Amino acid sequence: MTPDAELVSLFRTALMAVGGRAATAAELTTRALPTGPPRLIAIGKAAPVMLSGALDHLYHAGIPPVDCLTITAHGHAPEGLPGRVIGAGHPLPDEGSLEAGRAVLEALAADEAEPWFLLSGGGSALFEVPAPGLALSDLRRANDWLLGSGVDIVAMNRVRRGLSAVKGGRLARYLRGRPARQLLISDVPEAEPAAIASGPLYPEPAGGPWPPGLPEWLQHALGRAPPAPQADDPLFAGLRSRVIADNRRAREALAAAARRRGWPVTVAGGLAGEAGEVGARLGRWLRDEAPPGLHILGGETTVTLPENPGRGGRNSHLALAAARELDGISDVALLAAGTDGRDGNSVAAGARIDGATAAALRRAGYAPGEVLAAADSGTAFAAIGRAVVTGPTGTNVADLVLARKGSLTAGPGRG
Repeated sequence: MTPDAELVSLFRTALMAVGGRAATAAELTTRALPTGPPRLIAIGKAAPVMLSGALDHLYHAGIPPVDCLTITAHGHAPEGLPGRVIGAGHPLPDEGSLEAGRAVLEALAADEAEPWFLLSGGGSALFEVPAPGLALSDLRRANDWLLGSGVDIVAMNRVRRGLSAVKGGRLARYLRGRPARQLLISDVPEAEPAAIASGPLYPEPAGGPWPPGLPEWLQHALGRAPPAPQADDPLFAGLRSRVIADNRRAREALAAAARRRGWPVTVAGGLAGEAGEVGARLGRWLRDEAPPGLHILGGETTVTLPENPGRGGRNSHLALAAARELDGISDVALLAAGTDGRDGNSVAAGARIDGATAAALRRAGYAPGEVLAAADSGTAFAAIGRAVVTGPTGTNVADLVLARKGSLTAGPGRG
């Protein structure tokens, strides 16, 4: 197996370790059975597989749900899911997102069945009830600005909560005091529940300033949301929550798989910052300082977009910046990819590079520096066959970077 293929194989190992169906079913087997049939509400990119995992558990226990509601990105839902299925916009909300918001409120008002929420990344855009006085056009404008601003995911979701009538814990008001369960797949650093899908059932964290540089029209819109409930509000008393998959678990699975092959391994989280700067810094470190072995990083970078960006996302952008620094270096390879299978506005999860990639791009007519400036790395990598394409993965635990330095021969593991 080539070094490139080894990295792709390991990436798929990580995806399996945090797969939504198995993680949901496994978590529910550790919990007491419900006293009556629950109502399942699955929201996010991993919603279909999380719903399937919950159904696996409930049908095995002989307790079919009252009903099911699945809200996911357009094209992510397979045929045959029970109950109502709504496709919605991502990364920008659309009419489907507002339909999904109404459907969640209708489901909670239908009866007194215990709701089980199955939440994963993407929920911020996929379901929404705008704050009073705001329209879909306001939400799309705000999200479009946020996505191109370079603001990190935690700060971005704080702003999104400020535009919503159901995020930042506000959805808890519709529980009407009944017990509820919440299982989460985290796509945010440190698995912070208030940031996952913008925290519809978590109280707003202690305040602080809004991200710097917010345009005046967005600052004005942030004043329209109703007050968010506080952490000690009785609304949350009957809510049981659990993060069932996150980036840390994906990194641990990667490290374990590499160590079983006898490879030296280092593992780190905290992947953050401007993707181009992070990629360049990582490339220089691999070239000049990194010890031999497999280096695993996880988290989520950002990209500040030009006025008319091309195709791609933060992972391909990071990989291209690293490729410039590794031009001509023979003993390195790197893969950067999103665990949800989607990198920005491309159909790829990310890209894989080595010391020959920059030269291959130049031969194909793509100057790496110009491609970075145009935010068009997805187009360039697709043209030379270096895009990593997985399709929808059934999970979403942010991004992974796998970097090989030297020959991955058997040796003592470390981490």
